[in-house]
Amino acid sequence: MNNLGYRFATEVWGQGLATEFSQYSLRYGFEQLQLNEISAVVRPQHQASQKVLIESGLNYSGGINDIVDAEPSLLFRLSHPDWLNLHS
Repeated sequence: MNNLGYRFATEVWGQGLATEFSQYSLRYGFEQLQLNEISAVVRPQHQASQKVLIESGLNYSGGINDIVDAEPSLLFRLSHPDWLNLHS
């Protein structure tokens, strides 16, 4: 699984950096690395990150139990064919 991830200092939140980074990373992953799918895992309370993923074309795929004794994280995915459809 190819996981998209990012972390920015709070003082630069809201400037569009995460969206720009995500879109660049997806383009690089699909065009240069020829990946079949890229996914991202986000905590349910991080709504801004969920918005970035959705704006970048990823779709909610379900929950994933990735942290012991915590509520499931949210898994988002984007396949190469779906990415191509977004950019045709």
